[in-house]
Amino acid sequence: MASQRSLRSRMQTAAALYYERLPYAVQQEHRDLFKGLDKNGDGRISKAEPLQAGYPKKSFFSFLDTDGDGLLDFEECKSLFFLMKNKAGVCEGCGMPLLESYYGCLECHAFDLCTTCYGARNKLEPGHPHSNFVQRKPMISTVMNELIDQVNHPQLLIL
Repeated sequence: MASQRSLRSRMQTAAALYYERLPYAVQQEHRDLFKGLDKNGDGRISKAEPLQAGYPKKSFFSFLDTDGDGLLDFEECKSLFFLMKNKAGVCEGCGMPLLESYYGCLECHAFDLCTTCYGARNKLEPGHPHSNFVQRKPMISTVMNELIDQVNHPQLLIL
């Protein structure tokens, strides 16, 4: 299992590469979305702004806040857009993005836990009524690896 810092770094690299490859019109949509979330127009988003817009928990925000200033600038928001666009899952226990192996409920298919929270699942509040989980690999990890591999090994780029 990779460290949180290593995962965040890989995710940020992949998000920047993803953004660079987007058509200009889609890049502009992302800039407009950022401006819409930035209610006070200071070029940064506070924790309250994306939460009010229905984005994930505070721990998810903290994961994206690489400089730890409690705010997201546009570069940090590229990761948010990347995760949302690629439908990255979020741990129901801690709210962190699911970037590597996780556990999903086999009964309801709507409850996922990171490995840490899965280990502590009996202590989660509120608890989950089902006990049948299976280990899964998120698609976002494949997307991240492919983007980074194409930069590290340009001969892999398929035209």
